[in-house]
Amino acid sequence: MDKFQNKYRIPSTRAQWWDYANAGAYFITICTQNRECYFGEIVETRLIASLQTQQIRQTPAQKTGGFAGTKNPMLNNNISRVIRWYKGICTFNMKKIHADFQWQSRFHDHIIRDDEEYQRIADYINTNPQNWERDKFFKPEK
Repeated sequence: MDKFQNKYRIPSTRAQWWDYANAGAYFITICTQNRECYFGEIVETRLIASLQTQQIRQTPAQKTGGFAGTKNPMLNNNISRVIRWYKGICTFNMKKIHADFQWQSRFHDHIIRDDEEYQRIADYINTNPQNWERDKFFKPEK
């Protein structure tokens, strides 16, 4: 018998047809609770990812994960773990400045399927700061 008989289960927003352990490119969106602005002003963005990836082969003994060692989620092939780790480390540091800091639960992911889609998303990211004042979430300073 299921513990909560699916009474409190929130349906997954992940694509059921996709294995998130697959290598791939993703466009991820995360938001702060109530879309509060904690990170400063909107500024120019720079892309740091590319669909052109290099395969780096490492033996298990060579794998390192920075301060987290082998427990670093970046060494695991799972987006949810990476986002959970990212939100956790940001929350830890943000609460030092803003005690009430919170993330919106969950995140939105989009699987980038080809170079054309990648370019469209890259253009969106690059032009987004210029369009900020026309965004529906923009709140002018008083």
